Amino acid sequence: MVAGERPVKRAYAVLVAVLVPALFVGVVVVNVAYTRHLQEQSDRRWCSLLKSLDSPEAPATTARGVVLQQQVRQLRTDLGCEDR
Repeated sequence: MVAGERPVKRAYAVLVAVLVPALFVGVVVVNVAYTRHLQEQSDRRWCSLLKSLDSPEAPATTARGVVLQQQVRQLRTDLGCEDR
């Protein structure tokens, strides 16, 4: 064995031991961010339908309709549809 070979192997092992978990964490973070983005896009597709069901121009006339309209309004808020 060459005298200078041992530190190179150790440095390589340390580099691999640091980079592999760092890359794994990076991939997980990117995956979570992308999945969240896609979920928000999917949720926003419902905004136009929910807006039509929650129109103040046609208020509900029955107790059941009032409850339904309140729940639709809450769902619009939860999905971030207020600005649409």
